Amino acid sequence: MRATKQTHTSALKFYARTVRLEPALQLLQAMQAKGVVADAITYNTLLNTCCKAGMMSRAEELLQVAEALAKVSSG
Repeated sequence: MRATKQTHTSALKFYARTVRLEPALQLLQAMQAKGVVADAITYNTLLNTCCKAGMMSRAEELLQVAEALAKVSSG
């Protein structure tokens, strides 16, 4: 079975609910390695996880990446 962006995002939402930031970030890296493009929902879920974990600096980093990707895709 091939994992899609939706299946990855579902897993990320699980990590957000259980406040497991490291596995969520590892999953993002795995997605990128497989060529799965993260979208606004993916980044929003990751930002939510960072905030729940109290990792505001990491949330800011992810927000910058998400904003840069949005500029490139709308470019």
